[in-house]
Amino acid sequence: MNAKTQPTNRFKHQTKLLCLVSFLVATTYNCASSLYPVKASIEKKEPVAVFVNLVESKPVLNYKGNMNKSSKNITEFDELFTNFKQLAQKELPSVKIVEPKSTPQEILGTTIYTYDFGKTGAKIGIEFITATNINLSNEQEFTSENLKQQSWTQTTKVTVRFREVNGDRLGNYLGSRTGYELGSVVQKGSCPVECSKNANTMIEVTAPGKQAAALKSQLPENIKKVIQEIMASKLED
Repeated sequence: MNAKTQPTNRFKHQTKLLCLVSFLVATTYNCASSLYPVKASIEKKEPVAVFVNLVESKPVLNYKGNMNKSSKNITEFDELFTNFKQLAQKELPSVKIVEPKSTPQEILGTTIYTYDFGKTGAKIGIEFITATNINLSNEQEFTSENLKQQSWTQTTKVTVRFREVNGDRLGNYLGSRTGYELGSVVQKGSCPVECSKNANTMIEVTAPGKQAAALKSQLPENIKKVIQEIMASKLED
């Protein structure tokens, strides 16, 4: 080993150690692993399981450090998942895109979803997420007419995350844990006097579903970019 390669390898080992420590203490440090297993599965023409992460796709309202999650998903975004499956199949014609059956379950008052991956024959899973975040300004403002109002900023993103599938369960993340962005839209607005602090009420005001067409238009190009990144990945040492 020469002097030039030592710092690089040392940095690589330090990064892996930091990722391991971060995982053990459950931090949100974004430690990306290799996408090579996804590439290998595609090259073997194995089926790929795709599913909507319904929990993370529920809109969230943030105000002064407090988070309120909507109890419902945005129905207008359903077509985005359908479009994603069609585009993925078009880009990967030799791969069978399959959707596992989902079953809702109530645990401690929270609805979670289990997926029947065992029947898909897939070793790779793709989480599809349409995340909507509404952030309210901390203080009310005065308009030019001297009327009080509170502003809001809504960010809607479509992302995918890659996971190992071990039998009927999801395994490790592959690639970036935060996912790969396929589309995003930012909106700004205001409420007379002040905004509701309830996410279900605010999505009636901000109407994220109206952005479905804008998000859909971004999918084709960004899906191609993600697939190119997958196919360019290499087996790590």
